[in-house]
Amino acid sequence: MITVIIIVITVVISWKCFTESSLFDLLSFRPTLIINQNQYYRLGSHALVHNNWQHLLFNMFTFFFMGVHVERIFKIHFTDHYISTYLLIYIGGAIFASLYSLFTQRKNNSYIAVGASGAVSAIVFSFILFEPLEKMYLFALPIGIPSFIFGLLFIIASLYLAKKNNDAIAHDAHISGAIWGFILPIILQPSLLSQFIFQIINFNN
Repeated sequence: MITVIIIVITVVISWKCFTESSLFDLLSFRPTLIINQNQYYRLGSHALVHNNWQHLLFNMFTFFFMGVHVERIFKIHFTDHYISTYLLIYIGGAIFASLYSLFTQRKNNSYIAVGASGAVSAIVFSFILFEPLEKMYLFALPIGIPSFIFGLLFIIASLYLAKKNNDAIAHDAHISGAIWGFILPIILQPSLLSQFIFQIINFNN
């Protein structure tokens, strides 16, 4: 499974970065180095690095449970090229999620960001596109809510927290990654939008 392969690679590299600051510095997202020294690889490589075990495990735990479902779905809808489409969603999500900070922090030499949150958000919202009525659970609560409602709440919360801007989490990256994961499959297969809308309209029918 491509999801498991990505997780293994990410865990190994993140673990090495916990003790090797030089590798952490090499792979982390730093807008000034991307722009001034053309280190464009950092737009994606930051998804392989995390601040600590908690940060890493939360992202990979979410990614695993969403990723295996999205893999299964992509095998059906993008049969001949599902792996390349899946990678485009994940890696593209990491890159697209970085563009806002690349612009806003382009002159900030001290700005550093790491984590796969943007990429994971892309996978989560691809799942929501295909399975809007599937139940998702907030903070391990026993009562699930339809995934499209979860997605809406996620976007609202991220917008609020991004505007408040009183923590160290890149909420704008979550939003950008979510947009990428939802829109790209529709661009590749436009009929997915009408299928999504049809399921929402017939919710509880």
